[in-house]
Amino acid sequence: LDWAEETAAGLARDGHKVLARTTAFGIYDHNLVGLDQRHDDGRPDTLWRVRPRRIVLAAGAIERPVPFANNDLPGILSADAGLHYLRRHGVLAGRNIIVATNNDSACEVAAAMAASSAAVTLVDCRAGAGAPAGVKLLAGRTISTARGRNAVEGVLLDDGTALPADCVLVSGGWTPSVHLFSQARGKLAWKDELAAFVPGSEVAGIGVAGAIAGTVSLSDTLASAGPALGQFGTDGKAAPRSTGP
Repeated sequence: LDWAEETAAGLARDGHKVLARTTAFGIYDHNLVGLDQRHDDGRPDTLWRVRPRRIVLAAGAIERPVPFANNDLPGILSADAGLHYLRRHGVLAGRNIIVATNNDSACEVAAAMAASSAAVTLVDCRAGAGAPAGVKLLAGRTISTARGRNAVEGVLLDDGTALPADCVLVSGGWTPSVHLFSQARGKLAWKDELAAFVPGSEVAGIGVAGAIAGTVSLSDTLASAGPALGQFGTDGKAAPRSTGP
């Protein structure tokens, strides 16, 4: 976070425009990019229409849900959302939390909830899964249904085990946010190890970096920025592919 703040401040000092609280909602013909900038002082949103020579898409990825009956009860949300509430707003989503997952990213969430004094049970469909310290692990199990009327009160596992809970956090893996790339007429490619589509073709003037390109670790995400920028020549057009190693 310190690095990100220092980098943004450095860009502003050097005269670059940094638009915080701004969403790119579309890439249209002739590289027209639509941006919606929100303000905190009561002003209406600002609509920016930009025609950049170079675009780097680093839109991240969206956490997938975990399917089970009644998974729309209040108190059931994505694991990433639960972590967001805790770290950004200081809000603990529940006191008796079940984390249901099929991947390792939920371990960070389970550990953070346990460190904030919640009782946490990790329900992982993988038989050989592990769990952080202070977290109860139920490996090789899945949730079949959630119980409750106006809010989640517990879950029933696939083996018939009933568990009480006032919050269920689900993590079914991550889907790269390729929407803008596709809108720019980029073609997608299937990646088996992610069970997701990633950018699979080159689009003139557009590079991709981070989770949208299929990276899963912070170090890989940062390293992908160089190749994303390297796709451009000095004129802002796509650079020719290298034939070297």
